[in-house]
Amino acid sequence: MIPLGPVVARSRVGVARAAAWTYLVEPDRRAEWWPELQLDARVGGVVAEQWSEGEGDAMVSRDASGTVDVWVEGHAVGFTWREAGDERDTAVLITLRTQGVDTGITVTETGFDALPSAGERAAASQEGWQVLLRDLKSALEAAQAAGAFGDREQPDAGAGSAVAAGSAAAGSATAAGAAAGEENADADADADADADAVADAGDAEAEASDAADASAGAGGELEVLEPEVDGEIDDTVAASGSADDAPAIEIDAELAVGDHPELETNPVTVISGDEADSPREADGADAESERGHDLDETIQIDRSELPTAQSPESRRESDAGRGETEAPSDPEEPDFDTLIRGE
Repeated sequence: MIPLGPVVARSRVGVARAAAWTYLVEPDRRAEWWPELQLDARVGGVVAEQWSEGEGDAMVSRDASGTVDVWVEGHAVGFTWREAGDERDTAVLITLRTQGVDTGITVTETGFDALPSAGERAAASQEGWQVLLRDLKSALEAAQAAGAFGDREQPDAGAGSAVAAGSAAAGSATAAGAAAGEENADADADADADADAVADAGDAEAEASDAADASAGAGGELEVLEPEVDGEIDDTVAASGSADDAPAIEIDAELAVGDHPELETNPVTVISGDEADSPREADGADAESERGHDLDETIQIDRSELPTAQSPESRRESDAGRGETEAPSDPEEPDFDTLIRGE
């Protein structure tokens, strides 16, 4: 289902809104432009439209009915109705709005997106409402030309009469106030005159001042202001009153991109090659003195203090001695060493 927007038709007629309303709700006048419509002018009233035209396959008919659900006297009427055979209603709202001395009429109908052949039904409704509004405008203009609504109100005449009425009312009120308090009015007039005189004098003085400033600016000399310099005041210059007697002050300029600043350094002593090697030799001598002997000196080692290695025979004798010393406590236990040797 494709959602469809509301069907909207508009018209503007050159009559008052009250006159247009009568052609909508009064059956005799409504019959001049919509004779097929039956409308009960109240909320809950019946609304119906029945008509047919043509013959055979070319015959077109309309059979719709519903109920009035919106009624604003002189401004709007709305109703819901459905075509015979449809399962859903469509909603219609007719509004009248005053637009200057004219009346704007707007018709809105919604609900076609829930009906079969929604696009075709909406297009047919749009065309039908435009035809009805055209017929209504023709009927209202004909009645206006026949004098059914009296003389048409003119915007200029209405505005002029309103202004004239307001001026007359204001004049009457002023005359009554003057007769009631003439003395107070004279006093107020004198006070207003004095205030006006003071205001005029102030304005004249301001204008004269502005003129003087303008002339001074046009013909006078320009005053050149001394540039402001950030720094400290030298007491010697202030006392002597002359800048030539004061000592010169050097100001370091700020470095910019590309400048090569000069750094102040102390004298640097250059050491020759022989002198550079002498510290190394001194360091080597110190190291040798700490070791206490020369690397080429022969070192004698006293082997008398080292433990002597035992020969196999001495090891056997020592093992035999341990065997005798560690004799078994049980005399009946066999001597496994003797058995192994075969003794």
